[in-house]
Amino acid sequence: MVRYTAKDLAAQSDPRRFHVLPPFQIAGTTDGDSAALQRAYAHIEGVHRQKCVLGVTPLVVHRLTVLGIANDINYLVRAMAIAMRATNEGQQLLLLPPVRTPEGKSGKWAGDRSSLIRGRTMETAWHWLDGFPGASHRSIFWPSACQELLESKSEQWRMQSLVELSRNSSVALAAERVGLGKRVFDTELSLRMLARGIAYSDVPDAFRDHGVLWWWQALTTYVIRVRGAIAERVRQHPALREMLKGMRKSTLMISDSATQPNSTRLQYDWLEQSRRALSLATRPAGDGRKLGWVPPVAFDAGLHMRMGDACGPKARPHQAEVRKCVRSLRQGLEPLVAHSVLQPGARVFLATDSASIIEEAEVMRAQVQFEIVFLRLNRSKYDTEAWIELASAADRSQADILVEALLELLLLSRARFIAGSMYGNMPRLALQLRTTTPGDFRRLAYVTTDGRDWCTKPTCISNNTATARFW
Repeated sequence: MVRYTAKDLAAQSDPRRFHVLPPFQIAGTTDGDSAALQRAYAHIEGVHRQKCVLGVTPLVVHRLTVLGIANDINYLVRAMAIAMRATNEGQQLLLLPPVRTPEGKSGKWAGDRSSLIRGRTMETAWHWLDGFPGASHRSIFWPSACQELLESKSEQWRMQSLVELSRNSSVALAAERVGLGKRVFDTELSLRMLARGIAYSDVPDAFRDHGVLWWWQALTTYVIRVRGAIAERVRQHPALREMLKGMRKSTLMISDSATQPNSTRLQYDWLEQSRRALSLATRPAGDGRKLGWVPPVAFDAGLHMRMGDACGPKARPHQAEVRKCVRSLRQGLEPLVAHSVLQPGARVFLATDSASIIEEAEVMRAQVQFEIVFLRLNRSKYDTEAWIELASAADRSQADILVEALLELLLLSRARFIAGSMYGNMPRLALQLRTTTPGDFRRLAYVTTDGRDWCTKPTCISNNTATARFW
């Protein structure tokens, strides 16, 4: 939710400001209601789940990355967007294991990621699922018809051959050799989209007026679904159960009280409408089991504050300048207060990897007129100099970190407005994990804490004002 003041209008024409996407292209010009959302889901379903004919159906191949959880997922969403471009000719997304570190994530500062790549198969395709019994990439990523077919018993040989042959040759050449035809595109070759993100013209004509953010939200909520063993572990997490128990006592649960503030009730109703749109647009229609698990709550606002390997006391010194780190809860809440999001009685969910931020929240709870809700987690493992994906692999804690990250992402996504650093992927992914409520101011339901606009790039570092603040 970016409010455009005279200062911001001046910044639009400032030659020092580099726009990947102008604000009107992010926000669109018309609201997207549940009917529009259902049409978007039906459009995506019609391509992604169309009957697959091997050698005929064109494919967009994406190798899963070996980065942080939200970064990995956003790379996949970007690949989905490439498959669903306005020029789409029926391409379906096909996921493969990683064979190399993504461009720009190699070198001494990025750490040695070879151990996260070596020996990956389709059964172990995503490194964050290591040590997670009963889980696979399909527990989170909704597969295309071609993905399902190639992972079926009768076609496994073809998939295994593709994985092995493409380790030392191009994906296109390997695909042709195993009978997948010549219309196979490797997302690693889409340099423009990796460097500059999705263009306004890449959004299908029927949905372009709703803006790139809205389309990106439709893609994300379609393809990311927490199901199976992962969903069960997230749903049964002790920290979530404790939080929900406390919310019932304070009448914060939507389903337990009719005394909820109107803003939260409206948000919860919209979240339910949007899930119903997905259910009706995807086969079998009306089957809620395929949608994945979400928490039964809603918030007025969600605030993400990252410390740990990015902004924590052990983080590399240059990170603070690049990320414009916000290191206190009071500073993180300032833009939410400035936007009048946190009215008396409002509820904000706080997601963070920092124990010190939680301690600050404990004290602040008695000093403010709004509710601060958070999960009680052991956050000491996040206080590391090494990137969390490398540190967790070393101590084999990937499964625990994945569950906690998904918990916080899903809870953040239940908020009417989401605040955080748009440089990072966690708040952006949370923003994408639900569609913007119709009637939102300028159709931008986020508050930036680092002065950067939301974007579709791996990191949003280009879209910032000279003052680095919108408010």
